[in-house]
Amino acid sequence: MKKTAPSVNQVMISGHPVLSKMKQTLVKHQQIMTIVRSVIPENLVSQCLGCSVNYNQLTIYSHSAVWISQLRFYQSEILNAVNDSQSGYQFSTVKFRVMVTQTGASQATHSSHTIVPSHNTIDMIEDSAKHVTDQQLGAKLKHLAQTLRSRRA
Repeated sequence: MKKTAPSVNQVMISGHPVLSKMKQTLVKHQQIMTIVRSVIPENLVSQCLGCSVNYNQLTIYSHSAVWISQLRFYQSEILNAVNDSQSGYQFSTVKFRVMVTQTGASQATHSSHTIVPSHNTIDMIEDSAKHVTDQQLGAKLKHLAQTLRSRRA
């Protein structure tokens, strides 16, 4: 008889010790983020995506480095507020990180169009192929120019 894996709902209801620990950690992180959001300006609140705790270091995640540069101005206020709260944590440092949602490689595969150089640029590549002393490099440049022309058409 084949044993079936429990559904997500069954696991959530079961109160499994690992899941219980994860829930406790999530609640703590939500409490910390509530404190963080209470000490920063309104325009930065939505830029704080979440946090992680590693020993005595609090890491706060945001969308981009631009927002992080603004959040860093409130680093000491964040640290003091969280340490003064009843969170149970005493952090010595606050770090900020960009939360990566998609890597450059996967973005490139989702590109809807290919950028092809202008006719002038292709002509310059072809002209360079004629004047290069290295025959192998010349052949590669000529092939590149032909490929670009075929994509341009």
